[in-house]
Amino acid sequence: MISYAYMVNSNGANQYMRCDNSSKFRKGLVPSLLRSMVHCGLFSKVEAAQIAVTPYLSSSDASQLRMILNMEKPASSDFLEHFIVKAVGLCQAKLRYGFARTGLTGFDVIAVSLVEETLKSISGATRQYNW
Repeated sequence: MISYAYMVNSNGANQYMRCDNSSKFRKGLVPSLLRSMVHCGLFSKVEAAQIAVTPYLSSSDASQLRMILNMEKPASSDFLEHFIVKAVGLCQAKLRYGFARTGLTGFDVIAVSLVEETLKSISGATRQYNW
């Protein structure tokens, strides 16, 4: 999900910021996310976090999937679905993924609000600081 958060933030930066600021933002985002992954105890070293994140980022082709999140059906023909399928493949699970799409524990509760709040924050900061 760290890779997905990176894609959401990158998409927001591309939408709202001037090109040079978006590029700087994205270049600073990856090291920050990797350090956070170590700080939270997901990995012991930044290098290990980078190794774990790289397959997700390098496998995503923005030209094929332009939708970060399908707001009506999260994880349907969007980047979220791409990352879920990639995670299942990397962990070599025998069964396809399964999850509750809606309801109290559904992806829509978290994913939709995550994307909306992230884009709203990036848009607001861009306007406030004229990025």
